[in-house]
Amino acid sequence: MTSAIVLNRALEAVRHLSDPTPPWDEILQCSRQVVGGDSASFILLDGNSELLTVQQCNVSTAALAEYTDHFYASDIVVPRALGTVEGTWLDTNELFSRASLERSSYYVDFMCRHRMRQMLTFIVEESPSRRGGLTIQREVPLDRARKRLESESVRTFTRALQAAVRNRRTEAQQWIDAADSTFRSLGEATCLVSPMGGVIRQSAFAQQLMWERASLRHRNGRLWHPRPEVRERLSAALRSLSALDGHLAISIPGEHGGVCVLDLVRADRRLSIGNEPLVFVRLRFNDAVNHVSSGVLRASYGLTAAEERLLTALVAGQSPGEFARLQAISINTVRKQISMLMEKMDCHRQVDLVRKAYGES
Repeated sequence: MTSAIVLNRALEAVRHLSDPTPPWDEILQCSRQVVGGDSASFILLDGNSELLTVQQCNVSTAALAEYTDHFYASDIVVPRALGTVEGTWLDTNELFSRASLERSSYYVDFMCRHRMRQMLTFIVEESPSRRGGLTIQREVPLDRARKRLESESVRTFTRALQAAVRNRRTEAQQWIDAADSTFRSLGEATCLVSPMGGVIRQSAFAQQLMWERASLRHRNGRLWHPRPEVRERLSAALRSLSALDGHLAISIPGEHGGVCVLDLVRADRRLSIGNEPLVFVRLRFNDAVNHVSSGVLRASYGLTAAEERLLTALVAGQSPGEFARLQAISINTVRKQISMLMEKMDCHRQVDLVRKAYGES
């Protein structure tokens, strides 16, 4: 296959980066041929260097599994790429001396064992929330690789790749901006997070709600809450949604009363650069909660303060078990309170309590 045909195929593949699911397999195969290598990878990390996604071609399943399981944490290129300008090529033969490579367990135990003695990495994404690069791997190191990387065919390919990634980022930002505007008009906010809780994008209003009303904070670029049980439930929900489509809701006691509800759903693929799973989060304070807290139901049915808090939580979507954990009381106490609520409000089922609370507005 001539170099012109290979380049045209690569440019055509890159043009489809704006597709909902970008053709990274084809892009990797073509980039390997344009640059000249045995295999290729696209690796994306979050702001804390946790692995978001790794996509590879002509790489053994064993190498992929080993990298994903533990070797990514000792990748010798990652720290050297930190802060590097997008569009830069990094060559392991330029970055490291032969002696330093031979002292590196990553080089000896991973690169050499899987026939990757040289890595040529093109920085695709470098931001506080995501870092990523396209890497061409070679079993036989290429002398004067820089000359090859600066050739017209490679430069044409990388310019097209950069432009396509920028377009995809722009489209993702437009999607996020539209969602932010819509939810903001309803008094709600949004953010985009990784399965590890790393904040990829966040609206200004989301930050305001997190700090002022939900006690959610950023710690080392991740969502954090002062209550360990809330942190654990949030982490578990994010992990489950990274592998499965669906919707989950988590209720968090508000800083100044009421309950903040986090609605979590697997994010639209257009918000990802590669195949990294992201989670779209909506933050809201249920209007019904504010109404229940106003005291109308308490006065109408003679509820105690504890019963009012429980009813507020049920209306917000909390389960009795969640309420018991958050309030540090036994589930038996909560069940007794629910029975008392049913008696006072003349209801026979828990769902009727919620319906009657809504009906009072």
